[in-house]
Amino acid sequence: MRSIKINLILMLLTLGSISLQAQDKLSLEAAQSMAVSNHVSIKNSQLEIKAAQTMKDKAHTHYYPQVNFDGFLMHAIDPLMEFGLEGGNLPVYDGNPANLQTATEFAYFPSSSIGILQKLGLANLSVAQPIYTGGKIKIGNEMADIGIDIREEQKRLAEKELLLTTEQQYWQIVSLQEKQKTIDDFRELLDRLNVQVNDAYKAGLIIRNDVYKVELEQSNLDLNESKFQNGKELALRQFSNTIGVAFDSTLVLEDKLEDYESPEYYRNIKEGNISNLSEMQLLKKAAEIENLQIQLKEADAKPTVAAGVNAYYLTQFEENTGGFNGFGFVSVSMPLSHFWMGEHDIEEQKIKAEIAQNTLEDTEQLLGLRAAKSWTDLKEAYEQIQIIEERIIQANENFRVNQSSYNSGVVTLSDLLEAKALQTQALDDLIEAKTKYKVAIAGYLLYSGR
Repeated sequence: MRSIKINLILMLLTLGSISLQAQDKLSLEAAQSMAVSNHVSIKNSQLEIKAAQTMKDKAHTHYYPQVNFDGFLMHAIDPLMEFGLEGGNLPVYDGNPANLQTATEFAYFPSSSIGILQKLGLANLSVAQPIYTGGKIKIGNEMADIGIDIREEQKRLAEKELLLTTEQQYWQIVSLQEKQKTIDDFRELLDRLNVQVNDAYKAGLIIRNDVYKVELEQSNLDLNESKFQNGKELALRQFSNTIGVAFDSTLVLEDKLEDYESPEYYRNIKEGNISNLSEMQLLKKAAEIENLQIQLKEADAKPTVAAGVNAYYLTQFEENTGGFNGFGFVSVSMPLSHFWMGEHDIEEQKIKAEIAQNTLEDTEQLLGLRAAKSWTDLKEAYEQIQIIEERIIQANENFRVNQSSYNSGVVTLSDLLEAKALQTQALDDLIEAKTKYKVAIAGYLLYSGR
């Protein structure tokens, strides 16, 4: 029994720990850190950097000798080469050359054929060291270096886009948390009114219609909250997928919509620089690649020089003969046809390089426009907050007056509910405006290169 009690206590402690963990609030910084650590796009970007590094290592090996081994075994149905000898009488030589022409004795020699190259084995080892390639190896290594830079910049761009997406989803859920408060506040009012109107109806002070009005508003609130909760669940599921965690319907976000500064504060954080944006860096690297391609095309017109050694072992199995041999060599390859064909390739590549440069300059202007628009959006969102806050003051005062008047019997229940609806709508609009401003801040800081 004591063991059972101990196990039960441990289980309750464990469940309590799990409950506390579920109630932990998640900050924006923690969410962004989790997204960068868990999102598949960042993992794939890291793998692409490793792949680019592998290509760099491969490009570097072209500085070293190229070693090749070839093995060859052959067994033909018939010999590839045959030699035939006709038969006949051959004079018997008695040692005196003068008697060869008048020989009286002969030996018969039968006809025969000899076949070679029916069974053959060859082993060949060659080592060639490039001496001059027109700069192709050097250019290839430079392009491999740029390839790594491109992959790293793509990873930085993916991280920035993911951080922006995470922040957008984060503030959207925070806004839903804030809207839940307005729903709860409206429900609390309706619950109080429901008690009041039922008591008044039972006392014969009002007609049944006012009770129906409150009950209808409660039903509408239930319906709208059901839709609200479904939308909130979808938003939480999407957010959980973005940051790479299991869905938790009890997740609470820590930051508040009220924590913000004026647009000028964010403008003065530090000086922005469009050229620092990853989009610009990627286009600059692309332009560098196109210029290196020109050099590569020009290198095709230059000779290639290599030196090396070659060793081989050759055997003809049917004769049981074979042996090692080898030689040194110097090779020179000159692409003569390139003189009338390569110029067109070079000209085409120069056009591509010019296109890349034009794209770079045009994109820089477009990114400047995007940064300018993000500043306009930031100011506009801030101004909307100021305007709606004025509406909130008016809506709060309107509701206060109507509630006091309703309690005094001066206005009807419909007037009070309408005033509460106006107040709730103003509060929701303020939440939306603050959410928009939070997202605008993130967009401005990203797009302006800060």
